Amino acid sequence: MMAHAYPEMYLANTQSALGDAFDYATNACGITGNDFAKLFITSSISKRMENGEPAIIAGKSGIEIAIELIYDTTGENLEARQYEQIGHSAEYWIGWAVAYYQWYSSRRYVEIFNALPFDDLKECITPSTKRILQSLLKSQIKKSRNTLKTPISKEFAPCATIHKQNLQAFQW
Repeated sequence: MMAHAYPEMYLANTQSALGDAFDYATNACGITGNDFAKLFITSSISKRMENGEPAIIAGKSGIEIAIELIYDTTGENLEARQYEQIGHSAEYWIGWAVAYYQWYSSRRYVEIFNALPFDDLKECITPSTKRILQSLLKSQIKKSRNTLKTPISKEFAPCATIHKQNLQAFQW
């Protein structure tokens, strides 16, 4: 069994918070996904998440994470903006899935985003992958490699032409 930085009981919160942070930054604040991913991987927030710091993985909302991350990396104070989220955006699902993969693999976020850039991941989020991710979210994910490998790998097959070697290296 692989050792994880934090207990599984915090995983759903971490996934939701990172998904919300990506969604808020891109859709409410107008930051591109690639730019936010770059800020994220250079921030202390990503390292604190990787280390399972309770104040981050259990103590902050996605909006709070996005605001702190922007301040941490740019020194800019963002005002919390009114944001009504209807459903989950592609940006949300990228943050959600990357948080799971980081927890599962213990890889650093910088490694993940360097191998699979945000825009490439966004191309992989289709209506069918959204349905799969929603289904996984609703069922609270069975945390086994075999459960995730088949459906995710088949649905992300169109992305294999983008980064075939990288996707093979990062198989779930």
